[in-house]
Amino acid sequence: MEYVKIGRSDLFSSVVALGGGGPSRLGLSTGSTRGEAIALIRRAFDLGITMFDSKGIIGGADEIIGEALRPVRQQVLISTKVNLAPAPGLVSRYRMLHRVAARTAETLGLVADAAAVRSHVERTLRALASDRLEVLHLHAVVPGQYAKAVERALPVLQRLKADGLIRAIGITESFTRDPGHETLTRALGDDFPDVVMTGFNMLNRSARSSVLPAAANRGVGVMGMFAVRQGLRSEADLVRALHRGPGALPVDEAAQRTAAFMRLLRDWGVPSLSHAAYRYCRHEPGIDVILVGTGNPTHLEQNVAAALAGPLPEPVLRAVEALT
Repeated sequence: MEYVKIGRSDLFSSVVALGGGGPSRLGLSTGSTRGEAIALIRRAFDLGITMFDSKGIIGGADEIIGEALRPVRQQVLISTKVNLAPAPGLVSRYRMLHRVAARTAETLGLVADAAAVRSHVERTLRALASDRLEVLHLHAVVPGQYAKAVERALPVLQRLKADGLIRAIGITESFTRDPGHETLTRALGDDFPDVVMTGFNMLNRSARSSVLPAAANRGVGVMGMFAVRQGLRSEADLVRALHRGPGALPVDEAAQRTAAFMRLLRDWGVPSLSHAAYRYCRHEPGIDVILVGTGNPTHLEQNVAAALAGPLPEPVLRAVEALT
């Protein structure tokens, strides 16, 4: 494993972080038991992963992460999120209700008040059975929520940091609803985050021209998410992404471009599309840590191996740039 200092914070992390809040939720969404999820987390630690990222008491991942990491808590970093939807105590208990509340809050620009944010953080600490958090993010803030989030929630996080309950303040974007990275651009301009979490992958490289330079100029750490989601799990997914995404191609052309790209990967010894995706993001200048999300130990090992491989060959990098 390789390790890196995260921006201007005093945190040193593995370059790979295990995410517990994605579609898989450590395998819980695909049939894994609690024991299997705990074993996956401990396998990640054995592989050298020291950063573990969760959703902030939504869906039960925090309790599992806390239990799995209890024996090694002093050796790892926990990154989690603040749910900004109103009534977070209620919606955090029910995943479907949380989704509805979060989407409504994003649409209407609603943000929980300071007391609710503080309560949410306290419940998160209890769920993790921890007395501190290494990174606490304002989560999935859309542009319409940004001003209220800074007014109401940010002072809570700043007080928690002053009190020693968190070590770094972060903010994550809603990648699918803020494709221009407006939220992170504003946050970096206001210069309050120690860490930002941005979407970046082979099909959407827009953070390269906005988020990454601004973060580098301010010494802000960057966690990269969405390395493999949205069309990069399989050849068929890539065809659909090229056919339906920005600059959509006719399906025949999308299939031909995908087939040519897959042949190039094979020619250069790149074993899979997901391997290429993780390897690509890991070596993007300006990204400190990339998130991987899985419930399968074999996939976890493959993803870590991809991230720790060297940069992709130049012909493959040129082909990535030509994909979209």
